[in-house]
Amino acid sequence: MSTRRLFPLLLIGLLVLSALNGCSKFQSKKRLHLAPFAEDMIALAGDVQYELGRHQPVYLQGYTDVPESREMEVLSFKIRAVMRGIIGYSIQVVTLGESELSGPDRCLALADYLDGLLRPVLKRPAPDLIMTVADLDTIIADIKTREDILGGLKGAQPVIDEIARVSGELFDETAIAMERTRSAIQTRVDDDFRHIREADRQLREHQLRAVTDVSLFPLIRMGDQAAADTLAAHQPSLREILAPGRPLDEPTLKEAEQRLLFLMQTISELRRQLEPDLLTYRETRKELGIMYNVHTAALRQGRVAIIAWARAHDRLASGVTDPAEINVLGIARKAAGGVLPL
Repeated sequence: MSTRRLFPLLLIGLLVLSALNGCSKFQSKKRLHLAPFAEDMIALAGDVQYELGRHQPVYLQGYTDVPESREMEVLSFKIRAVMRGIIGYSIQVVTLGESELSGPDRCLALADYLDGLLRPVLKRPAPDLIMTVADLDTIIADIKTREDILGGLKGAQPVIDEIARVSGELFDETAIAMERTRSAIQTRVDDDFRHIREADRQLREHQLRAVTDVSLFPLIRMGDQAAADTLAAHQPSLREILAPGRPLDEPTLKEAEQRLLFLMQTISELRRQLEPDLLTYRETRKELGIMYNVHTAALRQGRVAIIAWARAHDRLASGVTDPAEINVLGIARKAAGGVLPL
């Protein structure tokens, strides 16, 4: 083949190689729209915080020092730390996915971030994660060898799975501690109002008996001695004027009715004086139920959110970048049966 015919072929070949090389560089720097992966996680965490924030205790303020609440505080702090770590990591993934860095550089940055996030946790005396520092070293080294961010996420997936597992256990522990705290507070509230409640219970019994005894007067007026004896047995203040042998004439019965009416009025007044304390007791118990339900729902939503986040990460690691498929909020709704707990 002559040099004149060979040169155009060489030129075409060089152009093709150049185009392929450029395409490779373009693919490694291709921006990925991963925003839903972080945005929805932030929204879910915000929803939980909002619900908790708008139900502040009023009547329960004096009961937050029960010993059981200390365990709740420790576990709640751990949950908040996990959520902050997840949100921070998710934002980093989105930032790297949309950055101008090459694929390998994105993976190096991801590895460095994950290392900085987890190594301090694993070096604690009693870390919550099962993996060791050596395990983390292996995972970090693997991520650094990846060629693109999705490959880096695949290398990080064991960490994500471990975080999801630990979070599930943490939510279980918190639910148990929360029930213990609720029970302890309820017991203390009941104890604080025991005397008031007992006084009201006795007054109610006397009031009901007095109302029932009113119906005995028509029988007594018809000469029913048994009805008179029953009334005297029920009402000590009437025993003198209804004593056996005394005539059951109209003046006697009028006086008995007046005494019984005065007793009923006295009981009503005493119950009225107890009502503010009883109202406080009922509102305290009601608030305890509301706070317990709100925190239970928040735990449930947090659990669903982390499960959804881990699934979305796994999809990303598998190469799925469709925003609809990595929508944490959408996955969470499906996991919750179509609606979120809050």
